[in-house]
Parts: sequence; C-alpha cells; structure tokens
Amino acid sequence: NGTTWDRVDTANTGRLQVDVINGAGDPTPTNPTINVASSAGTAAGASANLDSAEITEAEKLWEVHISASVPFKAQVQAVENAVVRNVSNLLFGRAGETVIWKTPHRNFVTHAGASAGLDVFRVVATNMDNSAAADLHAGMYYST
Repeated sequence: NGTTWDRVDTANTGRLQVDVINGAGDPTPTNPTINVASSAGTAAGASANLDSAEITEAEKLWEVHISASVPFKAQVQAVENAVVRNVSNLLFGRAGETVIWKTPHRNFVTHAGASAGLDVFRVVATNMDNSAAADLHAGMYYST
C-alpha cells in the first residue's frame, strides 16, 4: 500500500514458490457421502423420484450424476420436512449418457437435516421415450 511492506522468500532464481494445500483453496469434504438411486422399468413418459438416503444432519450437495437407458429429462431437488425445493434447471440427456450437474458454489444447495417429515436430496427423472420402459439412475454426492 506504499507505507508498509512484507518480506517474501523466493527461489535463488527470483521466482516465487507457492504451495497449494487442500485442493487449491477448496475445503476438503467432511463425512463425504455418495448415495445412488435407481428405478427399473419406468414406463414411457413416466417419472420416478430417485431419492438419497434420509438426511439426518446438515449437508451440502456437491454434485449429481444422472443416466438412463433411454432419452431423459431430470430436475434436482432438495426435500426438507416433505417440502420440495427445485435446485437445478431441467437437465436433458441421451440414452446411455451421463449428465453431471455441479452446484454453482459449495454452499448453493444446503439441507438443514432431520425433521419430522421426509428429508432427502432428489432427482426427478422422466423417461422421454415414446414406447420403451427405462432404467433411470442417479448418484448424489454430498457432505457435512
């Protein structure tokens, strides 16, 4: 700032060495959890709720992977005390393709934890095929 200064150690070449710890400033997940959910034989045009395990403590959603045996659409939700909150826009994928949705920020999708009602992260996946039944799959990655 022109009035104070700090001394910085450099290599003998004058280059500044920076050691990055903990994944470039991103926090290490505490109690990381991966839940998978699937629905087999979901009828053409029908939807299925693919839910995580019941959430018992405050959690932060990091990422969701969605795939299906047919073209699909999906939406990521948080359900707290049985109240649904959409946390993503509609996502679309082809048969056999995995769509990966990452939260915009590590604190973007938080879940308060256990309540008297249903407490889960959810993917509502819809079979977009005109005639074939579908296997729908979701993987939800979250931590405290």
